[in-house]
Amino acid sequence: MIGAALLDANLLVLLVVGSASRAYIARHDRLDSYDEDDFDLLVELIGSFADIVVLPHVWTEVDHLVRSGGLRYPATQQVLDKLQTLIESTTECPTPSASGAVRSEFARLGLADSVMLHFLDLEARDVPVTLITADHELANAASAHGYDVIDYPFDLRHG
Repeated sequence: MIGAALLDANLLVLLVVGSASRAYIARHDRLDSYDEDDFDLLVELIGSFADIVVLPHVWTEVDHLVRSGGLRYPATQQVLDKLQTLIESTTECPTPSASGAVRSEFARLGLADSVMLHFLDLEARDVPVTLITADHELANAASAHGYDVIDYPFDLRHG
């Protein structure tokens, strides 16, 4: 296992929902562009990392996206249980909002993505961090700065 993975909100939603039930992926309104194979690929990919790091800004987005996916009870409760478990089992790295807001990417990518870029800019980490994102613009911005990034699933399928 190598370093840590920093996942974007969309991939965390896929991970949470798919972990509750692979069948929920097709039923969740926020996962229209994903299927069970995408979930399997993501699980395999993150399995090669020693840890998953998540920023509070991203957890807030994930919470909103998970809850607004159109699932009904008991599916919603199962997904929220998986969300809680994942929050408790990952490493949360608080990063100030102002650090993202002052970046040039803020206007184009938004706060959470800009804060992730700032976090990747920090050098005082014990392990290397790789951004895994399904947002092509974010992947391009990270790559332009020389950060380790996987443009999911493009880099894995066109390697």
